[in-house]
Amino acid sequence: MVLHQQDLDRTHPFFQLRGANVEFMRAGIPVIGPQRERMMYDMRYLINKHDIFHCLSSYLPAFGLRIPAVVTIHDLKYLMFPYLLDSRLKALYYRWIVRRGIRSASFIVAVSEATKRDVVRLGVEEERICVVHEAPTISRANVGELPSFLKHKRYFLCVGEYRPHKNMERIIEAYIIVRRRLGDKSPLLVFVGSGYEACGGMFAADGVEILGLMDEDRLATLYSHALALVYP
Repeated sequence: MVLHQQDLDRTHPFFQLRGANVEFMRAGIPVIGPQRERMMYDMRYLINKHDIFHCLSSYLPAFGLRIPAVVTIHDLKYLMFPYLLDSRLKALYYRWIVRRGIRSASFIVAVSEATKRDVVRLGVEEERICVVHEAPTISRANVGELPSFLKHKRYFLCVGEYRPHKNMERIIEAYIIVRRRLGDKSPLLVFVGSGYEACGGMFAADGVEILGLMDEDRLATLYSHALALVYP
């Protein structure tokens, strides 16, 4: 059984799974928080009918599991840098739910070697962790033409929401150095994502373009024509 969010688009690769032993169930369960724990506990009888539970977010249900569980850890940023959260209570809850899930999981999937190292630092044995890198969701088959202002131009691409841990300011600092050295020969720096509108300041530097949110076809085009992807 694949338990997924109600708003998951039907084009998601999940729905390519077929077979008599595969079924899908939509559920409006929050990603994290006490309400999620209550709803997952209410579903415990359904979940425990299966042989194994694989949680694709970083937080196993806190209560009610009676079957072996696998958890995929994407990162531990809020555990390592709790000041990124807006309250001490959230930081304490996050620390508790992540550590509890890691302890109780039969096996842990980390999405990178860096994440695996962070999990090991929590005292987890390496043999309980396997690194499985994230897969792309955007197809090169959707590549089209660039916007007119980018045609025949070189550009660096940075994709992501503007949030403190993304370190976007450091990209700008590095790009200013590039512009200082290369002048008009410098490639452009293109940001795709939300949250940049209220930033202003250094994001208004020469050569910087803020494109906002993009659909997957346009994003595939931007990826394919970029000189490089910048991701600190």
